[in-house]
Amino acid sequence: MIKAISFGGPGFLFGGEIAWMDQYSARVGYQRNGGPSGSGPTFGVGFSTGKLHIDFAQIFTDAGAGSGKPTFLSLRYVF
Repeated sequence: MIKAISFGGPGFLFGGEIAWMDQYSARVGYQRNGGPSGSGPTFGVGFSTGKLHIDFAQIFTDAGAGSGKPTFLSLRYVF
């Protein structure tokens, strides 16, 4: 459970993740009042090769939020 001060009441985030060979990962979840993007299902996929990590995630928000579908792309290099 999370509580964002600027958005009022508490929000709930839950989901699961599965990884294969510590190189590929997939996750699904759901957020309820999780922030400015509203509520809806979430999914993400990731790939790791050596020290480079690539992650893609998307939130499918409810129509009432009016903010579209936020998409995130993360590139990380671990030293």
